[in-house]
Formats: sequence, structure tokens, C-alpha cells
Amino acid sequence: MLEHSNDFHCKYEAEESGIEPLVIERNGGVVFIAHTYNQNGDLMYDPAMEFSFNTENKKAEALSYELGGTGLYMDFRNGNLSEDKTEVEEMALETMFVNIQSYDYKLVDTSIEQESVISEN
Repeated sequence: MLEHSNDFHCKYEAEESGIEPLVIERNGGVVFIAHTYNQNGDLMYDPAMEFSFNTENKKAEALSYELGGTGLYMDFRNGNLSEDKTEVEEMALETMFVNIQSYDYKLVDTSIEQESVISEN
């Protein structure tokens, strides 16, 4: 989906109880990935990450990281927090994405902007 549309929203839920829902969104070159839960009526992220995504070379770079329950938010744009950025990117590759693949997520909601579909040449 990342390679075929500039704008979409997908929500996934795991059949196994206790696994938080997963949201993946793309708005142009920015991809948002988050595990979510509700706390006192508020949507919380556990965690949420934004990536700059280049479709042509299939590379991603972390833009931000948020851990809702702790109040932690890190913005990596403009070279900010470069050491933390490296740690977050490693955590995403070594833990978060591995865990996402291991859960039996099923797509429960989606919207794709048809006019933003990337043509394949």
C-alpha cells in the first residue's frame, strides 16, 4: 500500500486479546504508524512514529516518536535529537516491525484517496 498511494488510512486489529490496534496512515511522503489505546476517553499512542518515506528508493527516516502514556514526544526534524533518532529507528526495525509482523492483524477500516494512487511506469 505504501508504494501505491500517497494518501490512505488503515486500521488493523489483532484477534488475540491484549494486542493494541494498529493504525497506518500516509499523507504524501509522511507515514504514521501507531499502536493505540483509550485512557479516560483519550486516544493514546503506544508508540506512534512518523517517517519520511521515499517510494522510489524505498527508504524511510524517522521524523517523530511519541509514547502517549508517558508524555514523551521527540521531534527529529532539522537534525534534532540525532542520537535518540538512531535509537528509535533501531527499535522500530528490531522490535516494533517484528512484533507487528508476528501479530495476526486483520484490516478493519480503510480509506484510500483514489486520486492519489501512484501510477506505475
